[in-house]
Amino acid sequence: MITFDPSKSVAQNWFGSSPLIFIIESEVEKHWDSPNVSNLFGPAIAAKSEACVVAAMEELALLISRPQDMVVLRKKPDETYLTYLKRYGLGAGQILVLENDDVKKDISMLISEEPAAIEKIKLFHGRNSGSRYLFFGATRGSDRLVEMTGIESVSASFETTRKVNDKCYSAVLDCVKNKIPSVIVSSLQELRSTAIALLDAPGTGKIILKEPMGVSGKGMKLISSKDELELYIGYLKRRKIEPKQLIVEPYLLKQSDVNYQLFVHRDGRIEYYKYKEALLDGHKHLGHFTTSVPDGRKEEMFSSAAVAIGEELFKSGYFGVAGIDGLVGADDTIFPLLEINARLNNSSFQWVLDQFKFHNDCMLTSQLSFVLRDKVSFERFHCSVLKGMELQDKEDVLIMNWAAISRMTEFPVTTRVMYSVIADSRERCLDLQRTFEREAISCLSAS
Repeated sequence: MITFDPSKSVAQNWFGSSPLIFIIESEVEKHWDSPNVSNLFGPAIAAKSEACVVAAMEELALLISRPQDMVVLRKKPDETYLTYLKRYGLGAGQILVLENDDVKKDISMLISEEPAAIEKIKLFHGRNSGSRYLFFGATRGSDRLVEMTGIESVSASFETTRKVNDKCYSAVLDCVKNKIPSVIVSSLQELRSTAIALLDAPGTGKIILKEPMGVSGKGMKLISSKDELELYIGYLKRRKIEPKQLIVEPYLLKQSDVNYQLFVHRDGRIEYYKYKEALLDGHKHLGHFTTSVPDGRKEEMFSSAAVAIGEELFKSGYFGVAGIDGLVGADDTIFPLLEINARLNNSSFQWVLDQFKFHNDCMLTSQLSFVLRDKVSFERFHCSVLKGMELQDKEDVLIMNWAAISRMTEFPVTTRVMYSVIADSRERCLDLQRTFEREAISCLSAS
């Protein structure tokens, strides 16, 4: 079994040894909509029916918390799963479980409405000098908690965070090499003229339309021809919709999508964290590969871009964690900036897991969606999956989140499980992924 040491994670370098109070509120983007957002392509966040699953993602904080930290959750984690994490050296933080577990409310709102929880957080802070909040992303609720408790956040305020997360912000940045040309339009006339010019330009003959606050592949539309463009414009006219702001970009052929992270300190220092190759289903992010020996050329390009982007973020008043999406083109050209996500993301929960022990290791982190038909224990699931995978020496699989299964009370329900597989090559990781998903579905479908 591979073991990890949270004290050696990137969080220790970025935040120091002072305790953190983890409040993980996934899909914070729903708070960032502004008058400039038209939502032309449908909602950019999960439907209410997925609220239980989205809320369960808060348990991911257990993967990156350290013994000195506090993790705030709606519900107590499954004890068997906690024991499992501890065998890996994970999940050691102090856990504060709220009395109200309403999934229709954001967790920051639940905390602010629970005096006992506020007092426990204040008591923790009083006993741990220098402790700070680490939110998944800033919201009005997180700003309110900072004000109510007098405890600082690792990241900037809601308004600043919303500003730099707007895709229009990253579209106009000109601080990196090989910037993809982006045009912001605010009328159907501008959309038609800009789109036709890009469709006629040398390249793939395709364009991408992006909403300013789209997320996880939502809020985007691929246009493959002038006829398709006219059909879409006609659709908007019939609905009497005029885009307030829309980003138009050429569609590029690519080898891979990439994500890397940076941290902007309050004093302006910038720290870069390794790039990961993204796994996508269309435009939807499913996971990513990480290797223990990264490509030197890519690492240099992305690390240089991280510093330049971080400096621009700091000038805009932002500090904290930011994830940057880039890509490697089909011709091997590196495009280090597609968009900025000034918040944690799925790769943040690998801060501890990225401690590779073996030479030429590869880690594949992904998630499996499925229909859960009844309760299933973690012990049964884990034993069933391991038996079917037949892991070799120096291979492992880690279940990263169990709450999205253990918290479900109504069946059938569509939910998901996040996991990481570690092996000596990309090909072996993909083989283990296929085996894991086959065995997982077999176990869960029989529950």
